[in-house]
Amino acid sequence: MGKLRVNVWAAAATALVVCACGDDGGTTPPVDESAPLFEPTRLLEISIEVAPADWDTIRVEHADLFGRLLTACPGPLPPDPFTVVPATVTIDGERIENVGLRKKGFLGSASRTRPSLKLSFDEYDPAREYRGLERLTLNNNQQDDSLVDTCLAYRVFRDAGVPAPRCNWARVTVNGVDLGVYSNVESVRRRYLGRFFDDTSGNLYEGQVADVRATWVDNYEEKSGNSGDRADLAALVTAAAAPEASLLASLEPVLDVDAFLTFWTTEVLVGHWDGYGGNRNNHYLYRDPSTGKFRFLPWGPDSAFGDPNPFLATAPPPSLWANNVLASRLHALPEIRQRYRERMQSLLATAWNEAALVAEVDRAAAMFAPYVHVRADAHQTALADVRNFIMTQRQTLEADLATDPRWTTPLPDSYCVRIAGTARGTFSAAHAAFPPANPFGGSGTFELTLEGQSVAFQNVSAAAGPDNDPSQPRMAAAAYGLTSNGDLILPVLLVDPELYAVRALDVDGYDVFGILLQTNINTGGPIQTLGFLQGTMTLTAAPSTDGEIVTGSFDLEIIRASN
Repeated sequence: MGKLRVNVWAAAATALVVCACGDDGGTTPPVDESAPLFEPTRLLEISIEVAPADWDTIRVEHADLFGRLLTACPGPLPPDPFTVVPATVTIDGERIENVGLRKKGFLGSASRTRPSLKLSFDEYDPAREYRGLERLTLNNNQQDDSLVDTCLAYRVFRDAGVPAPRCNWARVTVNGVDLGVYSNVESVRRRYLGRFFDDTSGNLYEGQVADVRATWVDNYEEKSGNSGDRADLAALVTAAAAPEASLLASLEPVLDVDAFLTFWTTEVLVGHWDGYGGNRNNHYLYRDPSTGKFRFLPWGPDSAFGDPNPFLATAPPPSLWANNVLASRLHALPEIRQRYRERMQSLLATAWNEAALVAEVDRAAAMFAPYVHVRADAHQTALADVRNFIMTQRQTLEADLATDPRWTTPLPDSYCVRIAGTARGTFSAAHAAFPPANPFGGSGTFELTLEGQSVAFQNVSAAAGPDNDPSQPRMAAAAYGLTSNGDLILPVLLVDPELYAVRALDVDGYDVFGILLQTNINTGGPIQTLGFLQGTMTLTAAPSTDGEIVTGSFDLEIIRASN
């Protein structure tokens, strides 16, 4: 099969292209040499060779999840902390020397064993490209057990007329170790822009935890290599803050409002909750010099097609996400509400073809089936969930649009976080699958203070063992307390399997991910997130055999949004 792919490649394109053409001022090459790299019917074989010491350096790097948001906030988020190292990359049998390799990702895609990666062909020679590309982005699909969300979402965006990256799949190995199936995503840079815009010299910004309003706008990172003048963003912020009576008139000169409507409704259509509409995250802004207006570009839809938004206290209307200043203010205008409904109905008629989308899910899943790293049962369940979302989304949206939904959730003033309490305790529990069949089989201590109030528990228990993450099982440990009214409150600590041993560990969102959860055993209500956790966890016994006793302690701070 690998030989067949190489032969097809040879028929489709010439041999390895390493050109000294550099950035050509925004024009696209006469022949798109990069097209075969993103052919949806291809599963690329990407082999990476890197010095073991360099690999061990980059794969464990990560951002400081809470430090920046606690100590120097508001203000722009810190730059990526990732080191670039030299590597040799082989793509479907073609070997490319001296490629820049680094980890990518903020939280959801962070992994020691299967990190998301960027390959920079021009890292050590700014004039070099591979098949007309400066780089490739390999996403690990850490949050997508189906492995199809990213590429399928970008397909719908493109069908809707939204500039979106090309995407297919790759089987990735590093130093001979098979890391499984990644999404091969076109990087958002000049070459990408040249496929959609006549002029690619404008400012390009990446938005992570970003919005076009005061303070939040600082989190837009300039990606175009221009002078750093952000006056265009400042003008968009000013327009977005205009009085309601003049809002549209203020926005029209600086924002392509009609294109924004299509982008916005398509995010909702595919269920991309972690984008701009649902979470003020994962998107790009490009100011087209030919019009002077901003366009929104999608990014990071690996939790689309049915995943709920875990950061909203109440579920949003199925047909409306307006968790940002532009959407929330525009949807308050009757004219825009009508255009929004019409645009969604138009997309359902043109870009949402259930039979074609399900067929693509089935085709892609069959193509990469031999290389899937996700546990088989979880992978098939996730694929079934995607198919179900596709088949039911039309009815869901049409029914909700008929109610004329409104967005009522207030926007937070700040993205900063604060320390809202402490959680301290010990745990002793038999090693078993987590969550346990018997939730009260362990023992421990648990002291909780939240928002200045101590919480009293009638009973405290504990559990420990491998969690049910099908792509990267982690060791979970939890002590939990039961209150007199039936509230079960539990700090869950998920340890990277590589670090599971007798030792002290940082609860930092990466080496150990900590989250404080609550549910009520009397009502069977939903599980709520009370906050995230940072601090220290100490394992004093760390067996890996079922029935043996896992013991340890924790001393944690509870992190919540500042407002």
